[in-house]
Amino acid sequence: MKEDGSALIKNPELAAEIVYQVSKNTKLPVSVKIRLGWENRNNLIEFAKGLQAAGASRLTVHGRTAKQAYTGVADWEPIYELKRELKIPVIGNGDLKSMAEGFEKVQNLDGFMIGRAALGNPWVFTNYVPDRQERYETILKHCRYSQEFYGEKWGMIAMRKHLLSYTKGWPQARLLRVSLQGIERLEQVEEILGK
Repeated sequence: MKEDGSALIKNPELAAEIVYQVSKNTKLPVSVKIRLGWENRNNLIEFAKGLQAAGASRLTVHGRTAKQAYTGVADWEPIYELKRELKIPVIGNGDLKSMAEGFEKVQNLDGFMIGRAALGNPWVFTNYVPDRQERYETILKHCRYSQEFYGEKWGMIAMRKHLLSYTKGWPQARLLRVSLQGIERLEQVEEILGK
C-alpha cells in the first residue's frame, strides 16, 4: 500500500513526524502541500493542526480529496474554514486558470497557487497573450534549458509532456502531439513546430 504523498493524510502521526524531523534539521521554512483528505475532508483540520504543531510554516491545500485526483470541481470552502483554525499561512489551490480567478478565490487565505494551468502556458501569470512565433521561441528556449540541465537525451525526454501542453489549441494539435511524443533532439522540435 502506498504510504507517501497524499496518502500520508491517512497516517497523521507519520506525516507530523516527517515535518518535525525536516523542520528540526533545517533553518529554512518548511511548507507542506496537502489535499482536503483521502476520501473526504473529515480530518482536514485535525491533520493540518498536527502539521502546524510539528513545525510546518506554511500550508498549501488543494481543494480535492486524493480519491478525486483531478476530477470534479475543487472545493475551496474547507480551505477557508481551515484558515480560520490555523496560525500559519494557508494557500489555496485547485482549478485556477488565471491570476484574476486566483484573486477572486483568495478571500481570507494568504495566497493562491496556480498549478496545471501553467503547464505549456507560462503567460498565465500575466495578462499577455503571445502570438504563435513567441510561443515557438519560448518552447525552444525551454527545450534548451532542459537540455542544459538534464543533457540532450534526457532533456528532450523530459520536455515531451511540456510540448504536449504547449501545443494545446494549435491547428492540427493532435497530429503535432503524435509527432512530439517521440522527440529526442532539439532539431526535431524545430522541424515539427517550425513549419
